[in-house]
Amino acid sequence: MDHANSAANFSTQMNETDELGRLAKGLLRGTRHGTLSVLNTKEGAPVSVRVGIATDIDGAPVLVMPDEVGALLNSEASQHGSLLLIQSDPSSDQSSLRLAGRFERVIGDNRAWAMSRYAARHPNLEVSQEDGPLNLYRLEVSTGQLTLASGQTFNLQAEHLMSVAENIGDWGMREHRAREHMNDDHADAVALYAEKLAGRRSGEWVLTGIDPEGIDMTLGDDHCRVWFDEPLSKPDEMHHTLVDLVKHARLMGSEAPTS
Repeated sequence: MDHANSAANFSTQMNETDELGRLAKGLLRGTRHGTLSVLNTKEGAPVSVRVGIATDIDGAPVLVMPDEVGALLNSEASQHGSLLLIQSDPSSDQSSLRLAGRFERVIGDNRAWAMSRYAARHPNLEVSQEDGPLNLYRLEVSTGQLTLASGQTFNLQAEHLMSVAENIGDWGMREHRAREHMNDDHADAVALYAEKLAGRRSGEWVLTGIDPEGIDMTLGDDHCRVWFDEPLSKPDEMHHTLVDLVKHARLMGSEAPTS
């Protein structure tokens, strides 16, 4: 079937759905910046700005909005918009992902871990979660469009882009503690994940996110992701999975080269 310059409906293509859905999720989880577009209904013109991006436990983008955009979303009845992400790794193909949905301000208990995940992806952030009301928003994704370097374009629904995470509040609190524990007390294990399981360069890698489908790590501007063999169904499974990953990484490191 020829997909060139056309949108493919994934509903009847389960193999492609899985493969390209993972590609889109990886791009989403690994991108730090994107272009946000919303409509200023008063002026009848779109507003586009570059924004920093992290992801929530389920993969929904979390953004710190510029003041003018935050004020626009807060004052207007329509908070729908789009977010364009372009593959940031220059060594890979330049795929892109455009997401559409509704922006909702992150408040209450959810804000603490959302801000924590954002700060982990943007360590130079100067404003902490206690220093004033940042315009922290989450994009409730409705649809997406993945464009490969070849020009092939595929339409995706939210279920192809989001990870299943029941009781996201419990996930958020446990993920925050697990991530801090790994970075503070088991930095050697985090380095093993990146170097042995993801095949990346040696260095002081930092674990920036744990979600039901994998873990994300950064070293400076480099990012890598390790996918779990099977998605986690509950946050209680994080500990055993991380331990198993360390064992696997150490086993790979001890394997003697073949002659």
